[in-house]
Amino acid sequence: MYVQILLSWFWVLKILQQMLLLVITCGIAKLLIWLIHWNLLAQYMCQIQSLLSLVYLLAQDTISELFRLMIEENMEPVNFSSQLLLRMKPLAAPW
Repeated sequence: MYVQILLSWFWVLKILQQMLLLVITCGIAKLLIWLIHWNLLAQYMCQIQSLLSLVYLLAQDTISELFRLMIEENMEPVNFSSQLLLRMKPLAAPW
């Protein structure tokens, strides 16, 4: 029983860690896009704006998918985390 509780909290913390990393990635991408938009970086950096936009959209899509699954699946943490790992769509490579 204690092992199951520890495993459930492990997966909850793992999911929260991934969410935090995605939020940080979204923030960095949004900041860089803002800097490029207002021409605060050198002109040659404008070519990477589309790539940063893609990174931002992928991270945002993953966060919204994560929250949708969390709301949709009203389960115990152990069952939820295993279902989440099985049902989350993988990120497509931009190339």
